[in-house]
Amino acid sequence: MQKSLPLSLYLLLCVGVISVSFSAIFIKWSSAPASIIGMYRMLLTVPVLLLLGMGRSVIKVKAALNRKDWGLLFFSGIFLALHFFYCGWSL
Repeated sequence: MQKSLPLSLYLLLCVGVISVSFSAIFIKWSSAPASIIGMYRMLLTVPVLLLLGMGRSVIKVKAALNRKDWGLLFFSGIFLALHFFYCGWSL
């Protein structure tokens, strides 16, 4: 028997979907370079992810990661940053 999800999770999902849907419109209206837009999007995401990362279930998952996993996470972030940086130069 499955438990139903709390209403707050559905509300959070709706806010997320609406935010992602409108982000393209706001980016289109912006006159900033792509690298600046990418930097601000990542900057605004960090506090949210830090708050979510303090949950007990997330702490258990982080404890289970080995050095290789942490290295892959680190380099994926570096390559994402380089992607945004490169996109800013190519426009």
